[in-house]
Amino acid sequence: MGIAQRHGRAGEALAAAYFELLRLGGGGPESQARRGRVDLVVADGATRVLVEVKLRGRSDFGGAALAVDRPKCER
Repeated sequence: MGIAQRHGRAGEALAAAYFELLRLGGGGPESQARRGRVDLVVADGATRVLVEVKLRGRSDFGGAALAVDRPKCER
């Protein structure tokens, strides 16, 4: 596993810990959906949210929101 993958996994673990602190349940990391991998599934009561985690070490490449393009949102 390369450094980018290790950083990505660390970002996902940090996000999962954050949601745990907020007492939002989860389906665990790396759930498999019909159209691809989902970083986290978070539950707030009956509502389920698919979470895409982006970790950026530098801001000059754009924020994390810019890394999620329209096709990814539509999936």
